[in-house]
Order: sequence, then C-alpha cells, then structure tokens
Amino acid sequence: MTRPAAPSFTRSLAAAAGLCLSLACATLAGCAASAPSKPAAGSDTQTPARSSTIDFPVDHAAWSTLGYRLDWVGFPFKAGHNVPIVTAVSLGDSFVIQDRTSETALLDGSTGERRWGASLANPLTKFVGAARDTVDASRVLVSSESEGYLLDIATGSLVAKTKYERVVNTRPQLVGRVAIFGTSTGEVVSHVVSQSVKGWGFQTGGSIEADPVLLADGDIGVVSQAGDIIFLNQRGQVIGRNRILGPVAMDPVTDGESLYIGGQDQSIWAFASNGALRWRHRTSSPLSAQIAVRSGVVYCSVPGEGLLAMNAADGAVTWKAAGVSGSVIAFRNGRLLVRTASGIDMLDPANGSVVNSVPLPGISMLVPEAMDDGVIYAVSTRGTVAKLLPR
Repeated sequence: MTRPAAPSFTRSLAAAAGLCLSLACATLAGCAASAPSKPAAGSDTQTPARSSTIDFPVDHAAWSTLGYRLDWVGFPFKAGHNVPIVTAVSLGDSFVIQDRTSETALLDGSTGERRWGASLANPLTKFVGAARDTVDASRVLVSSESEGYLLDIATGSLVAKTKYERVVNTRPQLVGRVAIFGTSTGEVVSHVVSQSVKGWGFQTGGSIEADPVLLADGDIGVVSQAGDIIFLNQRGQVIGRNRILGPVAMDPVTDGESLYIGGQDQSIWAFASNGALRWRHRTSSPLSAQIAVRSGVVYCSVPGEGLLAMNAADGAVTWKAAGVSGSVIAFRNGRLLVRTASGIDMLDPANGSVVNSVPLPGISMLVPEAMDDGVIYAVSTRGTVAKLLPR
C-alpha cells in the first residue's frame, strides 16, 4: 500500500534517550554499512530546464483564504515529468521527493532550488519511504524494500548502503541508528543501520501495511492486517497487546500516550500503551480516510456520516460535520483544514461548521510540516512543488 507521507504532527515523538546514546557511539565510518562517499547512481546536481509547459496550479486567492501565501515553486524533475510520486517528505531545511521509478530529488527549503537528483535503483524497485538520520542530521535514509540508501543531504552523495535481512513494507521509523519496519510476512523488525544487521524481530499474525508508530516514551505501536495490536519496547519485548476485528487502510496515530486506529471493521479504536482498550466507537461504514489527533480530540471521516470529532479520553462524539469527507491535515488561524477529494474544507473546530471550501485542482499531495500554523508543501500532478507559508 503506497501512501504519502503522513503529517508529521501525528508522529513527531521523542526517541528514547537510552537507545540513542547507546547507538550514537557507533560511527558510520567504522561499521559494516560504510562505503566511501560517492555520487549516488545516476546522480545529477543540474537544475532541470524550466519549461513554460510546467505550470504549477497556484490559486493565490484560494491559499490566501486558507491563511497561506506562496513562497516558492520548485522543479525537482525534468520538464514533462508524469510519473506518480511515492514519497514526499519535509526535512525542515529541505524537501525530499521520489517518483515510482526511484528518481529522487532534494529541494532547498529556503529557495526551492534543486540541490541534487539521483536514480537510486532500477525503475521496478519498490521504495517505501524516507527519513532524516536521527543521529547525523546531514544524512537522509531513503529506503527500498530490501536496502537503505544513506545520502548526504547537501550533495546527494551515497554515504552508505545497508542491506535489510527482511523485505520491509513500511516507511522507516528511525530511533538513533535503528530503523523499525513492518513486513508483509507480519514481522516487526529493527535494523541497525550503522552495522547493517537485524537488531530484533517480533512476529504478528498478519501482514503489516500500516506504519509502526513511536509513542512518547519510545515504545512502538503496531497494527497488522489480521487485527493484531502490539506494543513493543525498544528491545522488541511485548509490553501490551490486543486485537481489532479486521484490517486497516490507514496508519494509526498517537498523542504520545494512546494509539488511535480507524478500521475496516467499522470502528474507531483507542488503546493504552499497555494494550488495554480505552474505548471503541462503532461506525456505519469501513474507514479509510486518515484519522488525526490534536489537543485531546480525534478526527475521523466516516462515509455516509461526515467528519466526526471525538473526545480522545472516552470517544464521546463532540460534533459531526455532515457532508465533509477527508482528513484533517492542519490547524490554521483557529480553523481546521480538511483535505478533501477536490481541495480543502475549512471548519470551525468548536462545532464542525464549514467556514469555507477551496478547490485545489492539479494538486496530488499536501505535506504539512506541523499541525498548528506550519508550512505546507503542495505537490502537483506533474511533480512540481510549491511551499506555502502562513501569512
């Protein structure tokens, strides 16, 4: 299941200090994964020629209504690019984007200029995501199903390549030098990037397609397609478990303490980190739109019902926005921004009333840097990128 990068506010959690300290001592230069710095395969630092046929669909009035203004438009790929995007992630000072053929590029976060581009593997290789190195911030890990590519953010040079012992299926969750993945065989695995070895593994009863989630204390929450809910500590030991009644079509989210899941079993679930069920809210339809949690409220779009706002403590429905279908992606100027099939609906968070609806034709992805009043990156269907600043 290919997904854009989920909004960073659902995952922005502190890694456990003990693991970071124990792994940070291993430097990349002296470990098995190390390789001499060299350009990645097919690397290219030249900015693609800008063409009048590449026109980013910026509606300035629409974005102004939402409380944003255009900062820059960047061109990560060559003119005429029409390959679907599989990864788009903000690193704060830069923006990484990758298409389905493994073409990867990095844009400068301040100017939008392309620093570099690289073809990391053959076009049939499946990539699962990218994440900044949590020990060395000058590097980014771009991960395929079988290998991780550590690239220098400034130049795109291949610093090291690390081979996974299992075929992985989810975006990497980095804690120090350890990357945590789910696999199609149902195993949760940790991979020590600096040593190119498997750290530990835990077998669940079904394929893992939803990204593992890091809780505030560094524990890991995982849901499998068989309905297994597993909580592991950073040594891979089980600290809690439970079940839901079916598979999932979205990633779980956390507020740091609990795990919230929207299931195909027509239910929204909340679990404590010890596996205990906190609450369950039954819905009229299977759920697929990404849920979100902010300031003690869980937001979930239910087909046929609309967008629900629920108390994170007990699951009580605070309000229902009938006719609103999508995922809450940001909170701007005191309003909720809901990504819909056609654009963005702006809602009053007090009662769910629709304040405004803005169409955004030609936009395939929206990547917020933060939930509250943060930058939003918009990716067009042609692979061009716009950075929108709060105004």
